[in-house]
Amino acid sequence: MIPANGHAATVKAPYAVQIAPNMGELKVKEKVRLQQVGPNLHSFNIYLPASVSVQAGFTVSVSGFTLNSIGRKLMLPEDDPAASARGQLVNKLREARLERSRLDGLEKSLNARIAMWQNQAAQQSNLSNMPQAADLEKVDAALSAKLPEIYGQLAQLPAKKQKVDQLVAYLQNELNALGGERVQLAEVTVTLAGTTPQGVNPVEVEAEYSYISFNCAWWPSYSFEADPARGLVRFKQQANIRQNSGQDWNNVQLSLSTKAMDFKTTPNNLHAWHLYREAPPAPRSSKMYEMAAAEPMMDSEMVMEEVAQNTAVRPVSMELATHREWSIGKVNLSSVNPACIELEQKNWKGDFFYTLRPSVEEYAYLTALVELDAPVELPRGEAIFIVDNRLAGHSTGFSANTNELYLYFGKDDMVSVEMRDLVSMKGEERFILKTNTYNWHWEITAKNMRNRNVKVRVEDPMPKIRDASIKLKVDSTPKAQEKHDYYFWEKEISSGGSFVINHRIEARASGSEPIIPGR
Repeated sequence: MIPANGHAATVKAPYAVQIAPNMGELKVKEKVRLQQVGPNLHSFNIYLPASVSVQAGFTVSVSGFTLNSIGRKLMLPEDDPAASARGQLVNKLREARLERSRLDGLEKSLNARIAMWQNQAAQQSNLSNMPQAADLEKVDAALSAKLPEIYGQLAQLPAKKQKVDQLVAYLQNELNALGGERVQLAEVTVTLAGTTPQGVNPVEVEAEYSYISFNCAWWPSYSFEADPARGLVRFKQQANIRQNSGQDWNNVQLSLSTKAMDFKTTPNNLHAWHLYREAPPAPRSSKMYEMAAAEPMMDSEMVMEEVAQNTAVRPVSMELATHREWSIGKVNLSSVNPACIELEQKNWKGDFFYTLRPSVEEYAYLTALVELDAPVELPRGEAIFIVDNRLAGHSTGFSANTNELYLYFGKDDMVSVEMRDLVSMKGEERFILKTNTYNWHWEITAKNMRNRNVKVRVEDPMPKIRDASIKLKVDSTPKAQEKHDYYFWEKEISSGGSFVINHRIEARASGSEPIIPGR
């Protein structure tokens, strides 16, 4: 088969790519040869990855012509003019990689033999074994014969490894030039309506087309570094980009989008609303406290993957109707190694304090409240949290769409909190049947063992009333503040000092049905 565009059936590398979290839109310009296939009808072929559909997300245009039809078929290996060359390169690449593995194995084997001979010599020279002079001479002769030979082989391995690595890189580049290891392509036949200049047939023109590829994606990673002494949070956002198309994309115009491409444009239908009566729902904990079960803080490993850095680009951020985009500029994207591009770096002012939640744990967590002038859009990604130049923890599912950020930097064992149930301790009456009343009474004590003053914020969940007949009475000293679905108290505690809260809640309901306490 001879392709209608006059060159090998390979996928043309894009000149521009917009990458979303789950796929990318690739734009290509290619010189094609128009062949007349009917009155005022001309066609040409292009080649796409076999996974690409021309039914959704595919566009094509040629100046002076209008689209008539698009056809697509998969090319089997015998239909691919480059199949033979591609197959030879795949086999050579496989052999080169096997040779590299063999050299790695040989290196381990030689090191093991050296250790064996050295261990044998140590055993023979052990005074407790009382070796004879003749035995020592035999060991010495064997070591003199074997070790130089083994060390000689070992010394040759680095050069051999380097030579094989260079061969692997060369073969991979050659294979990439043919579209990678794929043996199946989609041959797309585009038919246009229009006339060529002076009826020339065939004629070479430039076609521009775009298509959706699932072989590329990007994900964000974040770094939050706390500097309590200066009241700052140093924020850094990076984009991690991968593409495994089998081709390197060189000098490609790149943009990134926060909107996942799902082609859904219509909202779901409203659900019917039915009113009915049922038993009281089972008690549920506050959403805030469900989220507060933070991921374990890690102090020994970095979760952000090491990737190739593109430091020359200067991304430009744009807020569009439904998402945010970054125009990155021209970059090189390898089909083997992920790329990492810095999107943003800022110093945010932060209000630092310790968050204490005594109903769930006794620990205090260093917290920074960052209040921004406008909401920040941080798509779901990995995040690391740093304080005192050390990794405090990480999150694999961090995201934010708000102008008020609560950032947590791990616990401090020198600040703690204790919560005591005074109803049980003092023998107070928990439930008063005749008035259908339920009582809670806690003493909360926050302690600061640091050599400096610290600011604390004590938080406790607020009861959610599921029955209009239940009335609450809150009597706390000092008085609690309220936010969303929890109470909180703020206090600066001196070094070695403490902060005591008496927190009392009374719930009373009319009727005879008892209150379900839920706590």
